[in-house]
Amino acid sequence: MDINENNQSKSDLILSRSFFITHQDNITYCEAARAYTTVHFDIFEEESVSYNIKVVERHLKCNCFVRVNRSLLVNKCFIYSLSKRLKKLILRTGKDFKIARRRIKEIISMLTDTNILLL
Repeated sequence: MDINENNQSKSDLILSRSFFITHQDNITYCEAARAYTTVHFDIFEEESVSYNIKVVERHLKCNCFVRVNRSLLVNKCFIYSLSKRLKKLILRTGKDFKIARRRIKEIISMLTDTNILLL
């Protein structure tokens, strides 16, 4: 299948040469594993790509992703709540992630304008 870049939306993401195209809204979070990144989707599927998380972060052009820690990039649309005391981010899927202490203030300020529960 030939993919024409001109027909693609700016919110589409192409992560590998082997035709992996998805809309950014379908991505729940991205998890780093050395030189690879596992992209997790809202339908409880995942896809490993041979790029590190920094490259994936650059490909995600919108501001709807937040870097939670060194190895995790989360879609803001899927965040359910944030616990300041436990320094944890809880997704709508029930998955929770530890927030890096250096990023906690930045993430709280980013999420104050949204409907996310701050505990």
